[in-house]
Amino acid sequence: MNFTDIFIKRPVLSMVVSLLLVLVGIISLTKLSLRQFPLILTSVVTVNTSYPGASGELMESFVTTPMENALAGVDGLDYIESQSSFGSSAITLHFKLGYDISKAVVDVGDQVNSIRYQLPTDIKDPVIAKNDPNANPILYIAFKSKSRSPEAIYDFLKRRIQTQFQTIDGVGKAEIMGSSQFAMRVWLDPERMSAHGVTASDIATQLQNNNIRSSAGIIENTNIRYQVRAPLDLHDAKQFANLAVKTQDNHIIRIRDIGHVKLGAKSHDASVNFNGETAVVIAISPKSDGNPLSIAKLSKKKLSDIQKSLPGDLKAEVLWDSTIFIQASINEVISTIVEACIFVLLVIFIFLGSVRTLLIPGVTIFLSLIGVMSIMYWLDFSLNTMTLLSFVLAIGLVVDDAIVVSENVHRHMAEGLTPFKSAIIGAREIQFAIIAMTITLAAVYAPIGFMTGLTGSLFKEFAFTLAAAVIISGLIALTLSPMMCSKLLTAEDEKKALPKLAHKFSDKLAKGYKWLLQIVMKLRLIMIIGLLGIISAAIYLFMLIPNELSPTEDQGVIMAIIQGPPASNLGFIEKNTLQLAKIYEQIPEITKYGIINQTNSGISFVMLKPWDKRKRGANQIISELFQKVFPISGVNIFPLNPPNLPGTGGGNQPIQIVMQSTGSYEELANKANQVKLAAAQIPGVVNVNVDLKYDTPIVELDVDRDMAADMGITMQDIGNNLSSALSENETGRFSLRGESYDVIPQLAMNKKNKPDDIYQLYVRNQTNKLVALPTFAKINNKVIPADLPHFQKLRSATISANTAGGLTLGEAINAITKKIEEIKSADIDVSYAGTSRTFFEAKGAMEQTMIFALLFIYLILAAQFESFVDPLIIMFTVPLAATGALLLIWLSGSTMNIYTQIGLITLIGLITKNGILLIEFANQLQEKGYDRHQAIIDAAGIRLRPILMTTFAIILGAIPLALASGAGAESRMQMGMTIIGGMSFGTLMTLFVIPVIYSYIGSKKTKQPEIDY
Repeated sequence: MNFTDIFIKRPVLSMVVSLLLVLVGIISLTKLSLRQFPLILTSVVTVNTSYPGASGELMESFVTTPMENALAGVDGLDYIESQSSFGSSAITLHFKLGYDISKAVVDVGDQVNSIRYQLPTDIKDPVIAKNDPNANPILYIAFKSKSRSPEAIYDFLKRRIQTQFQTIDGVGKAEIMGSSQFAMRVWLDPERMSAHGVTASDIATQLQNNNIRSSAGIIENTNIRYQVRAPLDLHDAKQFANLAVKTQDNHIIRIRDIGHVKLGAKSHDASVNFNGETAVVIAISPKSDGNPLSIAKLSKKKLSDIQKSLPGDLKAEVLWDSTIFIQASINEVISTIVEACIFVLLVIFIFLGSVRTLLIPGVTIFLSLIGVMSIMYWLDFSLNTMTLLSFVLAIGLVVDDAIVVSENVHRHMAEGLTPFKSAIIGAREIQFAIIAMTITLAAVYAPIGFMTGLTGSLFKEFAFTLAAAVIISGLIALTLSPMMCSKLLTAEDEKKALPKLAHKFSDKLAKGYKWLLQIVMKLRLIMIIGLLGIISAAIYLFMLIPNELSPTEDQGVIMAIIQGPPASNLGFIEKNTLQLAKIYEQIPEITKYGIINQTNSGISFVMLKPWDKRKRGANQIISELFQKVFPISGVNIFPLNPPNLPGTGGGNQPIQIVMQSTGSYEELANKANQVKLAAAQIPGVVNVNVDLKYDTPIVELDVDRDMAADMGITMQDIGNNLSSALSENETGRFSLRGESYDVIPQLAMNKKNKPDDIYQLYVRNQTNKLVALPTFAKINNKVIPADLPHFQKLRSATISANTAGGLTLGEAINAITKKIEEIKSADIDVSYAGTSRTFFEAKGAMEQTMIFALLFIYLILAAQFESFVDPLIIMFTVPLAATGALLLIWLSGSTMNIYTQIGLITLIGLITKNGILLIEFANQLQEKGYDRHQAIIDAAGIRLRPILMTTFAIILGAIPLALASGAGAESRMQMGMTIIGGMSFGTLMTLFVIPVIYSYIGSKKTKQPEIDY
């Protein structure tokens, strides 16, 4: 008994198999998590080493380089970069995507320990830490008050609120931004200090000695035990101000005599402007495997509870919620799935004219999508934009097999057979084609599923989900669909007006097509020449279309990078960003904004109205902002779209081209600056930066060591006084309301605002006399680089930039690289980091995947057809579809990116299905006695309707993608256009080109006699 006969004759068995599929699928659906992208675990390890007082050059030679040499051989390492600066070394190791981060940390630790003896003996132990570049904040919550200072808000949040967010499941960090915690600030006046014979070092010593916490012990006798408590610490500003520093002429000199004390902020290096008001922000970041959607939902629920208990003067509001875009994007894809289902069913109805017939593909769609849930759960996948996108494409694919079965059964019923007999014969005839098409289409995704890097991580779930849905649809087409045809289709139904009209239309279409095909078959040589022209056009278009990693998406938010001069402080940045705030208030699409100011830099977030509430997209608003922020002369402000792909690295600047050199930093910086100037002239390249900059002003104290020694002054004395007067080193802690805070002595802000103020300091010598600093030292003003960067162990300068005005990432990288080649010297090499590196890796990997996909399909078809020639004919459909896809991509102004490339790979499987239907049936006709020429013509006529039905089903299923709007529409549009262009042009050409090639080289088949073994 034939395989399909079993399920036609046993309908209950067929239904039970499908119902079990539904049951398991529903259970799995309830257990699948919902997120924006598949979980992509990036493996980044940092090694930070502190060596106080060491110059950047010393850190490079004695710390960074030895450790880089040891770490370069760690398994799984992709690339290594470092920064050597004053007193610190920061090495960042980027491991291959998906590499076990725990193993990476252990290996890094072992290598660091192995060379610890080579490092300076007084250096602090290196700190090794895991770093997740993707664990960026997803939720910013602003807290503001008209009566509380920013540091008071900060203190309240730290004591009462921060922990509540940190304990939410999946939250990795809840960071408070915009101020700092309290500290007891001891502001010193150098003139009053010198008048009373007091140095900064004296004050630091007295603060350390007279603000202590100690356990005094116990007193105990035979009956009672007493705890002895001695309050030796200080608690408030008044106590610190009354602290005695020294006694002079029987008069006690207190801190209030040489300065003033105030409870204030520990640091003044950050502030937040939220809709024109000062605020403090809590930024909530997920763990590496946390679900952003659930974290944001729980955090906002927690915020709602917190708001009920906040003091009346403190208000809280969400500044930015990145999951709004994620949820909106997912909702848009779900809507697209529904629209695709409607379009596909409409196509089937138009071609077959029967409402009953719609049930068969409709059930197939439902069973395939719900059935694949169990496989997704088994493979630990999630419901995300990638897997939901696979559902959209699956609708057009899974229905193909049911269409082919239904159409073949219809054809036999039209010849007068009963529904049962038609189902038996029709299923037998088509089962080989169903198996071949199912395996072929599923196989095309196998290379994608086994890809590594970002593309593999992003599209693995997409590929395997789509392949699984296709396999399930093939199983349904061989089990449930024939049975449903035998039960639902009736001869009376075929006699109704609509089915008759549909059949009449199909017959006329088939006759017209066969007539045209016979003419074409007489012009076969011209068709072959035309095929060569089409292949040439595909190659040309592939080279012509610009490349990028992914399309820029309107995420409903605009970021702005703010860069001030290297020596600028927070006050300077705040003054300039006030102008930016006024500009934001003029843009009608902006609902709220937040500006986070920092020392010499800043970042802002602008929330836009929902996608359906505004006429302009984010890119149009960014163009307007560019024009309006350009006149702000104090700082450079660059509005841009946030990164839209995880795991790309590189922060907010996708262009990162690294110049590596074995020469000096001075020469490298000179060349890098020349490249920066040249790159800034390229249209569409904006926000050009170089990380190697000789622009950090320093005040270097040139000490006459001999003179200092003669005066009884040691270098330690000088260092202690400078540190106590100018740095923000804490000299102890004090308690307040159950929390402990730093005590920080320092010159008053208005007493250290220019380099010459250092000359006001005095140093106590060994004879207890004060010596003015200018007596033995002078000041030199210099400009040095803040950091000395390395890339892959070589000295480096990284050119980073953004794109604008429609310039793609690939075009920008090529243009800047060309400038570098023109400018660089022989000892400079070029490499790539961050998103640029990912772009080249993804581009190369995708091209390899396309080749492997073609080989996979060819070999699988060869095994199924038992021929190496027939699959070769089928493979000619691929350049036909590719040409149509590339033409529409080019005409629409789209780019070659990971979405269009995945669309091209999908086309390989889709378009070969048409070739399989033609060649497989032509071979059947040859076995019945037809000659090769007539077999392919008749096969093409008979198979025209299922080919057109499946093609229109796929095209209409992709139309909602091509017409997508709202969140995440840009990526879906480009994949949809790839499918539509490829299937429309590819199918049209396939219907004529494949018969011509088959007539030349198609396998000759004869009826094989049955052999009794």
